[in-house]
Amino acid sequence: MANRPADDTELHALRTRGDRDRPGRLLASVSGRAAARSAKTARLLVETARLLGETLDPERVYDRFHELLRDTVPHDGVLVSSYDPSDDLIRCEYVWTDGAKLDPTTLPPLHPSKTGEGMQTRVIQSGETLLANDVQERVASGSGTFYNVDGEGNVRKVPDSGPPGVKAAIMVPVKQEGGVVGIVQLMSDHHRYTQTDVDLVEALVGQMSAAVRNAKLYAAAQAEIAARARAERELRESEARLRATFENVAVGIAHVGLDGTLLRVNERLCEILGYARDELQGRTWKNVTQGDDDLRQAARLETGEIDHYVAEKRPVRADGTPVWVSVSWSLLADDAGTPLHLIAVVEDISTRKHAEAERLRLEASAEAARAVAEERERAARVLEAVGDGVVLVDERGIVRLWNPAAERMVGIPAQDVVGRAIVDVLPEWRVVSERAAAAGARETLPVAVEGRELWLSVIAVRSVDGMVYAFRDETAARELERAKSDFVATVSHELRTPLAGIYGAALTLEREDIELAPEQRARLLSIVAAETDRLTTIVDEILVAAELESGRIRLMEERVDLGAAAETVVNAARARLEGREITVERPRPVPSVVGDDQKIRQVLANLVDNAIKYAPGGDIAVVVDAEDTRVVARVQDSGPGIPAGERDRIFEKFYRLDPDQTSGVSGSGLGLYICRELVERMGGDLSLECGNNGGSTFAVALPRAA
Repeated sequence: MANRPADDTELHALRTRGDRDRPGRLLASVSGRAAARSAKTARLLVETARLLGETLDPERVYDRFHELLRDTVPHDGVLVSSYDPSDDLIRCEYVWTDGAKLDPTTLPPLHPSKTGEGMQTRVIQSGETLLANDVQERVASGSGTFYNVDGEGNVRKVPDSGPPGVKAAIMVPVKQEGGVVGIVQLMSDHHRYTQTDVDLVEALVGQMSAAVRNAKLYAAAQAEIAARARAERELRESEARLRATFENVAVGIAHVGLDGTLLRVNERLCEILGYARDELQGRTWKNVTQGDDDLRQAARLETGEIDHYVAEKRPVRADGTPVWVSVSWSLLADDAGTPLHLIAVVEDISTRKHAEAERLRLEASAEAARAVAEERERAARVLEAVGDGVVLVDERGIVRLWNPAAERMVGIPAQDVVGRAIVDVLPEWRVVSERAAAAGARETLPVAVEGRELWLSVIAVRSVDGMVYAFRDETAARELERAKSDFVATVSHELRTPLAGIYGAALTLEREDIELAPEQRARLLSIVAAETDRLTTIVDEILVAAELESGRIRLMEERVDLGAAAETVVNAARARLEGREITVERPRPVPSVVGDDQKIRQVLANLVDNAIKYAPGGDIAVVVDAEDTRVVARVQDSGPGIPAGERDRIFEKFYRLDPDQTSGVSGSGLGLYICRELVERMGGDLSLECGNNGGSTFAVALPRAA
């Protein structure tokens, strides 16, 4: 098994199992007599020289070298490496282990040890053969990093994977002109090497290195011969290609002498100018092209002032017709820089010139078209930005335009409308189009869209492409007008009721024909006072709503005890309860909040008043508790609750659950709107929490005081 060092560059063939020593075929035994041994060694070297000299293939030289070693020196692994001082790398060129020859490229190139402690490194640095019969001890000492390489090419690090099987190794340098250019390594698992083995291996390595050097020189010579032959062939092919290119290229080419004479022309130049080749060659460029500007520029090329020159000309052909050409000039010089002749490359640009004229005409047309397109684009941008919905319907009733404003108002994207019949998208549009066209002015009409009713203010204008409809969404405005009407009706009702009570009580008090008892007079005055308070509340709500809408309302920032505020509001409300319970619950002490004390009490009073009015007969609770960074006051009632369809609208201005007073509960529709606006402007929020078993809970959450 071959041992391969990693980064410290020990490269050995170590073996843990393998063949037992075999008797040599050329040397059957070694006698104790030096003369006999020398004679056998000489015969071996002669045979080695003959065998190695029979081939000029380096790979075959290595194979025969190993065959000779196998029959003369016991070993279990052989590794031949080259060393290149230019890159300081050791590369494997031949490896045999575990009875198998391996691909040398499986072992990566390595650098010699930087510390100089490795066995290979010592051989490279000293140039002397190394005999080591203590390989296992060297591995155990940590003086190098070793890898086992088995006959299948598997590499394992030792001693991590176990102790190496190699006991002895011979490392012989391969030298050339006094320097080490390689190393030959023999390893054995069982045999201890002697100096005799070393002498024999050194002799064989010397023969092998000479044979390999000759083989490589031969290979290099063959490669050089092949390269020269290839270069000559490529030169001939290049010259043939140049000749073919000169004659077959799509542009005209002329070699022009320094005196202006046409030395050589190709067929394409003859076609461009309308002359035969023999009519052109020998004539001067000035005579053919009717001008000498090019030759004046050629003088600048000769002096090196410029390296090329391009000009457009309009010479007259042999048949008298003009032709537009582009001429590119360059100078050809020899290796010493001496000018030889000029090269003119002539391209027929008549088509291009005609195309340029056509391009100018088209550009003028395009500019006019671009102006029209820009005008249309501006119109399109206006349609994109305009706030009115704009729809174009052609004569067949197909939608051709549906701008973004129409998408937003109707809620249907353009890709779902354009290209379809308008009545398929909006079935009621037929009525809209008829009434809008007949009116000749804006007409506000209802349109059903996916279960919703939109009120659109539509105007229709006929164009060459069809009917253009411009519309505005008046739904919110109509809702506001309706809410205002409801508000006026509600306020009128709310004002009329206390005024009637006040007026009736006043008339009774003014009568002189009846005698009122003191208790009757007191009751009438109480009615006047109560109804006056009711009027004041309505007027206050209207004024606060106006201040909120105009932004004139001012809020204080102060520390407020939310629990104490709730207690004050509840105590004031108890006087209006008859047989009902209202409580304030504080599960635990809560911190103060930041807000306007008077406005917080106003919010709580409104919520408690709503609970009394909308939950008659039920108990009411105000629960104050701390949650995270806020303190929350929840006003809970046990009334019928709020229908799910109306929960999103109860905080709207003028909105009431019973706008027609059907339940007999009075109010302006501003209370909850005012409450939410005040709470949000104090940095909190007001929300509705409805349970599944009826009842409503309004939660006022305000930020804790620092």
